[in-house]
Amino acid sequence: MNKHTLDLSDILQKKQKQQVFKPLKWTIILGLLTGLIYLGFQFALPWHWQLFFRWLVRGGDVNTIPTSLAQELNNLCQTANRSHHVNGYNGSKAIAYSLGKFECKLSRDQKFWLIYDIYGFDSTKEAMKGTPIAVLMIKLAGQDYTYKIKASIPKKS
Repeated sequence: MNKHTLDLSDILQKKQKQQVFKPLKWTIILGLLTGLIYLGFQFALPWHWQLFFRWLVRGGDVNTIPTSLAQELNNLCQTANRSHHVNGYNGSKAIAYSLGKFECKLSRDQKFWLIYDIYGFDSTKEAMKGTPIAVLMIKLAGQDYTYKIKASIPKKS
């Protein structure tokens, strides 16, 4: 038998495998790349952007606050009025953008501040206070989703 004879069945099987695996390979690569970008956003962006992306992907309620904000939140919680409301706009931009006006009261054992807020957008007008990209994302994702921030931080004297 001649070594130079072409076997068409082998060639056709290879082409068929390439047609199936090529889109699958690109789908997996794009999925991994998207996941890595999302993780990068979660760790590199300020907390208010992390909350915004959490809102976009319908991430559910929040029960932790970054430890970097704990000291400033401690100071702000001490300024709470009788109804336990705090004006976060008197604090840093990170707290103003992420919490705004929020509720802060002492736990029963007086060792923790309990922080409560509802985060979401009721209208595109609220997003316009932020950045143009926020407006675009709101228009794409919709406006009908909010979630609760229910967290606690240790009280420091």
